[in-house]
This record gives sequence, C-alpha cells and structure tokens, in this order.
Amino acid sequence: MQVVNEPDAVKDIVGIVAIEIAAIGIVVGFVTVVGGDAVSFGGQLTKELASNITHRRMQSIYSSSSP
Repeated sequence: MQVVNEPDAVKDIVGIVAIEIAAIGIVVGFVTVVGGDAVSFGGQLTKELASNITHRRMQSIYSSSSP
C-alpha cells in the first residue's frame, strides 16, 4: 500500500482546480466579448430588418389606398 504525502496531494488538487478555474474564466471572458459583439450586431440587423419591413408595408398600404 502506498502512502501519499497529504500536503503534496492537496497542493496538486488545488493547482489543478486553480488552472481549471482560470481556463473557464478565459473561455467565459472570450465568449462574453464575442457574444456581446454578436448580440449588438444581431440587434442592429433586427432593427434594420424591422424598419425595412415597416417601410415596405407602409408603401404597399399607401399604393393600394391611392386611386
């Protein structure tokens, strides 16, 4: 049976956990930055589409109502 020196094992586990937390932090940060850009771009695109659709609808209403 192998006797593990406890403080070393604990240090290893803490080190691994710290690295994983850092990695998760980096990924979350990256996703947040990229996601933020994507969301603002999507919002802009939606606004453009909505204004185009309403503009077309207005035109069709006006053209159909005119004699």
